[in-house]
Amino acid sequence: MEIERVVPVIERIARTLDVALSIDTSKPGVMAAATAAGACIVNDVYALRAPGARDWAARAGVECA
Repeated sequence: MEIERVVPVIERIARTLDVALSIDTSKPGVMAAATAAGACIVNDVYALRAPGARDWAARAGVECA
């Protein structure tokens, strides 16, 4: 599953480097896990059309520091 592969990498990069991290996914669950791990940009090539994606984006409050 994507989350198990992506989250440890994002967490390590977020702890180590002062950079804005972007995740490319169309899955709301991966969006949520990746941003919780430290990503601050979500690139969804399906334009938030997956069920739940727009709701997640509206509530997420994600920003880059």
